[in-house]
Amino acid sequence: GQCVVKNIGSYFHPNEIGLPNDSISSIRVGPQTRVTLCEHAHYGGVCESFLGDDTNLSNNAIGNDRVSSLRVEGWSSNGGCVPGVNQVALFIDANYSGQCIVKNIGNYPTSAMIGLPNDSISSLRLGSQIRVTLCEHDNYGGVCETFAGDDSNLTSNPIGNDRVSSLRVEGWSNNGRCVPAADQVALFVDANYSGQCIIKSIGSYFNPGSLGLPNDSISSLRLGNQVRVTLCEHENYGGVCESFTGDDGDLSNNAIGNDRVSSVKIESR
Repeated sequence: GQCVVKNIGSYFHPNEIGLPNDSISSIRVGPQTRVTLCEHAHYGGVCESFLGDDTNLSNNAIGNDRVSSLRVEGWSSNGGCVPGVNQVALFIDANYSGQCIVKNIGNYPTSAMIGLPNDSISSLRLGSQIRVTLCEHDNYGGVCETFAGDDSNLTSNPIGNDRVSSLRVEGWSNNGRCVPAADQVALFVDANYSGQCIIKSIGSYFNPGSLGLPNDSISSLRLGNQVRVTLCEHENYGGVCESFTGDDGDLSNNAIGNDRVSSVKIESR
């Protein structure tokens, strides 16, 4: 029947998958990928992961004709994961070996969303345009550590070896090269989309620490075409707030103003 081939990436809605909603009945999986199928948009409802082909989903947990979102990830049992510029490869053994997975920009609050056994990560390789934060407990609790480059052995790091339960992957650049996807926002510390920048996915960022840029530093922003962003003057969405559905190259003439943002909310639209 009708079919589509998807690359590594996140597909939040049926229109991003490219097939009618609730229509998927079988799948073929490449040898270096894992696919997670979910019942509702944004990975809601029942979800099921596959490392190989399945000719008939009717006898699976996800069921037949019930898929509305999916995630395709790089996957290897022998250390064969190579990240793209906007990805991170996570390995369960030191020196980039053993079982591994490639993750895109996004938030992964549990080990189930990471796709590796809990407390198993020992090394990581980063693409040139990302930053990754590893945390000890679910939902970014406990010890957290941020990386902007490869690390072949986490044993001597604050986060430690085999202790990661959640992580966040963000677009990152010191020269204004952040390009948001359809469901992301790029925030820049200088006007005209320049200077240090970071890419944030749909979510709530209550304070500067969760944003990943210096406090009161945002001067311009680029939006993907599927999001709306609200910038606020103080933490926890306090003070002046302003919402955007398109790019703005200079916030100095806006209600929120230049270099005044301390919290941000990004929503689907």
